[in-house]
Amino acid sequence: VSSAGLDRKLYSLEDAVRFVGRRVRVKTDAPIVPRALPSPGGRPPAISPARNFGALLERVEGDVLTVVDEAERRIYNVRFGDIRLARLDFEWPERGR
Repeated sequence: VSSAGLDRKLYSLEDAVRFVGRRVRVKTDAPIVPRALPSPGGRPPAISPARNFGALLERVEGDVLTVVDEAERRIYNVRFGDIRLARLDFEWPERGR
């Protein structure tokens, strides 16, 4: 018996909808230009296109996935058809000491 694993692939839009709210890793053939999240300091961060990115899958509208990277202050809107590979990005729980 086999399971999809911790880094399960997202094969369809239905998979993407099911995993909204989880972290994902996305690879595309063409670079995606992100939008900048509003910056607390008022200065927008430098934006460069990316083919590989990972962050929180915030929502799916139609065939567009919105992936929000809070750490880098970027929002990626990518069509599902433009994705070469999308996987869940498992987060290991913090170990208490």
